[in-house]
Amino acid sequence: MVELVWVGTAYLGGLVSSRLSFPPLVGYLAAGYILHIFGVESAQTLTHLADIGIELLLFTVGLKFNLRSLLRQEVLSVGGLHLVIVTGVSGIIFLLLGEQTEGGLILGAILAFSSTVLAIKVLEDNSELTSLHGRDVLSILILQDIVAIALLAFADARQLSFWALALLLLPLLRPLAHRLLNVNQGNELRLLLGVSLALAGGLLAEKAGASPDIGALLMGVMLSAHPQIGDLSEKL
Repeated sequence: MVELVWVGTAYLGGLVSSRLSFPPLVGYLAAGYILHIFGVESAQTLTHLADIGIELLLFTVGLKFNLRSLLRQEVLSVGGLHLVIVTGVSGIIFLLLGEQTEGGLILGAILAFSSTVLAIKVLEDNSELTSLHGRDVLSILILQDIVAIALLAFADARQLSFWALALLLLPLLRPLAHRLLNVNQGNELRLLLGVSLALAGGLLAEKAGASPDIGALLMGVMLSAHPQIGDLSEKL
């Protein structure tokens, strides 16, 4: 019964949102707020399924991602400049108010971050994820996620673990991952392999003290550029 309330309310919210020319995701968010207001709690099952959905979404994004695009001038300049401006303005405001400037800088950096999942879902719904501006937005979001990992470590006054940094080396295992994908000839086996790698990436990142979404994304990057990766991406 509760599951029907969750899914049904999300459907109605998405339907109303799409009729108003908004992305369905806006309606899903509104549905969640409405259910919360009426005291409908999200059970552990719903939270777990949502986490899996996010990891699979970012895994499929990684399948289409070119690591070299992260180092493009427009990505580093726009993404870096946006972060510096917002962080600097927040730090100056805190300084003028006589508050701790360090807290203002951290708050500014947090405000400069965007929702990777929200932005990717909107681009995907509009079939713009593989467009030039879509790839630039994706690269900037990934750059922000990398900065966020370092910021969380700084805010917690702890050093980034070696394993958290080692996650960035996952794409270097691409030749091995491609061979593994070639071994699995059946469509069902490749689909199960993709789901398994996405969840494994999330688990590895979580154990290393990083966001599971980053692990799933890097696992996707590890498999990218394979000749048959488009078919796997569509199935996922």
